[in-house]
Amino acid sequence: MLSIREVAKSFGGTRPRTVLHRVSLAVRRGEYVAIVGESGVGKSTLLNLIAGLDPPDEGSIILDGADIAALDDTARTLLRRRSIGFVVGTEGLSVKAPRWVGIADIEAALHEKAAWILRKLREQRERAARLQAARVEWRDGTNVPFLGETVIVVLDARAAERFRGEVEPIDPVAGRIPGSRNRFCGQNLAEGGRFKRADTLRGEFTALLAGRSPDSIVHSCGSGVAACHNQLAMEIAGLAGSRIYPGSWSEWIADPARPREKG
Repeated sequence: MLSIREVAKSFGGTRPRTVLHRVSLAVRRGEYVAIVGESGVGKSTLLNLIAGLDPPDEGSIILDGADIAALDDTARTLLRRRSIGFVVGTEGLSVKAPRWVGIADIEAALHEKAAWILRKLREQRERAARLQAARVEWRDGTNVPFLGETVIVVLDARAAERFRGEVEPIDPVAGRIPGSRNRFCGQNLAEGGRFKRADTLRGEFTALLAGRSPDSIVHSCGSGVAACHNQLAMEIAGLAGSRIYPGSWSEWIADPARPREKG
């Protein structure tokens, strides 16, 4: 609730000027009000008074029970900051503030709450990682609850020696997701670097799937890039519906509790 009662504001100088004279206004919660008028009639001055950026010469400005006009600069600043909200959720950090709160106040509140915000962001990410790890166990025939169906095969698009864990030029740990199968993405290309014919790709992937449904396939690789190559190859082959594990091996090994295979 906003209540403006008999507010006056003048600016001094060699030629003093009264900008607002005995202005009264009431705005109920949930109500939208537009302040219109020609340039110089005092619209910005009134908004600055409501925001607590300037004190009025006379009158009162009651915002949610607090008389802004009776507060000193420090108290008005604290009042503005109390209306700023920080929420840390699954999408990260969101900041909410009324339009009358200045950017400088929001920036100051961010600095003041920086330690709390960083702590909550870390906690949220750790919580999300734990939930993900609890839901997913990638292996041949595993039921993945968040997909709501059975994942039959994880196809790994890395080169054979990386798949077997013999070398690992990028990630800190060598190996593969247990139960996964290897389909090096380079096998999808013919001479000249173009995809093989659709019927050729279909024959190769059909043999690899061994009668399993394309929509039960999840593609993996090192970090989720080469996996897209295999998925696209299956789409070209007319074997639609497979999916990508975006984090792939790099994300998998981030949790030391997850099992690994070599050989």
